[in-house]
Amino acid sequence: MSLTLLRKMLKLGGEAAKPLPPRPPRVRLGELHSVSFKAREPAGVAEGGELRIANLSAEGIGFVKDLRAWPEPGATISGTLRIGEFFQEVKAEVRHQGGNLVGCRFVETGPGFRERILQSFLTELAALRMVRVNPDVLQRPEDGFPSLYVGENGCELYVIESAEGSGELVRFTLSFFGNQIEGTGEGELWGGELRSGRISPELLLTAQRLLSNIDGLDSRLAASLGSLLTPSEG
Repeated sequence: MSLTLLRKMLKLGGEAAKPLPPRPPRVRLGELHSVSFKAREPAGVAEGGELRIANLSAEGIGFVKDLRAWPEPGATISGTLRIGEFFQEVKAEVRHQGGNLVGCRFVETGPGFRERILQSFLTELAALRMVRVNPDVLQRPEDGFPSLYVGENGCELYVIESAEGSGELVRFTLSFFGNQIEGTGEGELWGGELRSGRISPELLLTAQRLLSNIDGLDSRLAASLGSLLTPSEG
């Protein structure tokens, strides 16, 4: 998104948006990620099969709490973390249990582990640094209510919903790493990769990974955008 376009979206003389306070970069994981964890110890955890991962960072990991015998805070869980074709033996200390989540901090990993995490989740970490601009400083378009999320590396999402809080997508512009995709709630898409100018399946998957980690994005808008940006089969 160009600076000129961004200036047009903002009301002249409006206040600058205040960024959200910093937070640990914990990536939310879903079906788009090839990540798994096979526990080795303790036995009560290992016997239940692979653990479902809710989120992951270079410092810690969150597991989905199921019916297996989870250890108390202070105990450790050891096993194999897989990220794509990368396998790493790790040990994590249980820090807290709440609701359906078991939060852990890594206490033993391996050489290059932090760099591997950062490299594998560049898109998600970029999304976590995106913040929402105060809607009061945005110009109101004729076709709906605007929201603007901005971050680093050219990551921006400008989305219009039919009315404030409706969750009904009218149109959007998504920019990231020099690429741009625009579209409407009716399913039209245009734009593409910086070099080729086309919308490839890989570009759509990257866009989905970005959207799934933008804090504060209305879940209904996120679902609509995710559906529009799903690569067609074949």
